[in-house]
Amino acid sequence: MTDSQDLLAEYRQNGSDAAFRELVARFVDLVYSTALRSVEGDTHRAEDVTQTVFADLARQARSLSREVRLGGWLHRHTCFVAANTMRGERRRQSREMEAVEMNALRNNPEADFSQAAPMLDAAINELEEADRTAILLRFFEQQDFRSIGQALDSSEDAARMRVTRALEKLHLFLRHRGASLSVAALGTALATDAVTAAPTGLAACIAGPALAGAATGGGLSIASLKLVSTTKLKLGLAAALLVAAVATPLINQRQSLVKVREENQALRQQLGKLAQLESDNQHLSNLVAQANRTKLLQSEQARELLRLRSEVGQLRQAKVRLEAVHRESDQAAAPTPPEVGWYFVDGGGIKAPGRHQFKPGLTVTSAIKAAGGFTDNAVKTQAKFTRAGSDEALMLDLTAIENGSASDPEIGPGDSVHVPAPPTSGP
Repeated sequence: MTDSQDLLAEYRQNGSDAAFRELVARFVDLVYSTALRSVEGDTHRAEDVTQTVFADLARQARSLSREVRLGGWLHRHTCFVAANTMRGERRRQSREMEAVEMNALRNNPEADFSQAAPMLDAAINELEEADRTAILLRFFEQQDFRSIGQALDSSEDAARMRVTRALEKLHLFLRHRGASLSVAALGTALATDAVTAAPTGLAACIAGPALAGAATGGGLSIASLKLVSTTKLKLGLAAALLVAAVATPLINQRQSLVKVREENQALRQQLGKLAQLESDNQHLSNLVAQANRTKLLQSEQARELLRLRSEVGQLRQAKVRLEAVHRESDQAAAPTPPEVGWYFVDGGGIKAPGRHQFKPGLTVTSAIKAAGGFTDNAVKTQAKFTRAGSDEALMLDLTAIENGSASDPEIGPGDSVHVPAPPTSGP
């Protein structure tokens, strides 16, 4: 029986607060880091999930099996509580806001653990019990191989082999989901990034309410409920502020457009007057020409003509301003054209090499088909696949991809595929 099982047994039999506080201090980092990944990095929500998990442990401790691996139970229960929390949060957000969609940029999977982090806990839960226990003890509880062997009733060497095999299985699960970390990189990432330190004082804040909730026979204590309610209130206020921040510029823009439309209407009316005045001006100009010819132009008509010409000049200036307002209004109302991306397929093994327009859902094989397919002498086993902005090419065996024995990578904007042909022999 491990130390953790001893502490759990002491709390189960005697209700020892000290034993429970020691369990919280020992496993709070594991639970918090798992919750943080499961709730997409929201620290406040991760703290709520962590508190709920330990409160459930305090209530359910007496119903747990004496052989339970506490680290495995806490990990799986954290994933369960976090999943329920996220479902509730998504429903709440859908009622407050109409739609918020986000796209994530591709990172270099070999060097960046963030690509595998969102799917890590789900992949661990797919492992067999012994493999999952080995991964959690080694990388989450940070125990040595001797302690792992004792926990699994095996030797130190057997525990080392168990961890290695479990890490390889976890690597396969992640690779099938699009994360391309090597086994060595995955082991390094788990050793350094799998467990995130919980905020200072979180363990002390959790143990008291959890024990109080267990003592009352079910549910959280008044203090813990206040803590959860306060956190939710903060989240609600933050969401309201976000909605206000988004809605205010839209309202201002709409008011500006209404004002511009009113100005446009007024200027159109002035343009109608301008057309009438130009017609009158032409008529008066004809009269002036006739008066010059007949020497009968009167001084009053000349003054009227000068006044009308002055008004015509002012209206022409107003027309210039109106045209400028029209241009600004058209630019503000014009929809933003969607971005168009390209990918590149080249090499002597391609029938129609060159640049091709990107469409979502393209893979390497479908991109090659869009480029006319392979030539008769294409070397399919030496294809190269390069991501946009990267200088490192990934070697692909297209024959294995066509046979279904290898995965078919997705194409993104700016990516390139090179399929060579055998070099031609010289004369």
